[in-house]
Amino acid sequence: MRNKLKAQLSGTAAAVLLAVALPACGPRQEQPPATDRPVAENAPRPPLPIVEPPINRTRMLLAVARAASSHALGADDDEAQRTLDGKQFEIRLRFGCDGQGPVTEGHGWSVDPDGRTLRLRVVPNLSLDDEPVASVSAEAIEAAEGFWLSRPWLLYAACPATPEALESAATEAKPETSKDDAQAKPPTGTSRLAAQRIGIAQFFTSEDPRTLRRMNRPFEAVKPLKEGEVVGRQGFNLVLSGRLRSRGDGRVILCVGSGRDRAPDCVVSARIDRVWIERPEDRAVMAEWGT
Repeated sequence: MRNKLKAQLSGTAAAVLLAVALPACGPRQEQPPATDRPVAENAPRPPLPIVEPPINRTRMLLAVARAASSHALGADDDEAQRTLDGKQFEIRLRFGCDGQGPVTEGHGWSVDPDGRTLRLRVVPNLSLDDEPVASVSAEAIEAAEGFWLSRPWLLYAACPATPEALESAATEAKPETSKDDAQAKPPTGTSRLAAQRIGIAQFFTSEDPRTLRRMNRPFEAVKPLKEGEVVGRQGFNLVLSGRLRSRGDGRVILCVGSGRDRAPDCVVSARIDRVWIERPEDRAVMAEWGT
């Protein structure tokens, strides 16, 4: 009897040991990798990359003003010029402010008599034949294409106020003047200087593919209009988009001029990748071209 009880106890102990040992022999449960573990809500997150917006008309004109000032002063602005190389730009040029007109030459737009067809035309008006462009171009340059900015003194693409509006504003702001003041003559000996010319251009060498050139072909488009749709009250924007590109000397803005009392003419060197015409009220694209 004693032997039988001893055998039963031995069997029970063996079963317990087996039950304990079996899980240790099974597959080991791996801990989740650190990357899969939940992140605490208050843990610092890496900062999002800052995307720099394209250089617009205002920033470009301010950069041109600094380059022109350095040129006139004989100052070194190489460092500032290097920071511009490769920057994206998107610059707007307003045209058609005086209403619809002939579209056979230069910039213009018109609506057909039926009121259902809009015609747009913009012609590149900067070339290597222009004296300022020829003066800043190296001997290796074979052609240049681009645009001169109309009204480069305007920091924004907009139609200027009419003379009537300006006169009305000046009259409202002008204080009372005496009869002697009203009859006074303007000072003599003043002369009107030629306005500064600012352009944006692509320069081509003999090694560049000729397919990149437009050969001064105009940007033309015909767009159907909805019945009763009115366009052109504020003209249209010609938009140039691409990247600024330095020339061989590392400069992006090339200025020329030796007069002490006149602003230098400047040309911005660029690679123009995309051109479109938009309605300024809502920036709806009227026509688009890839270059």
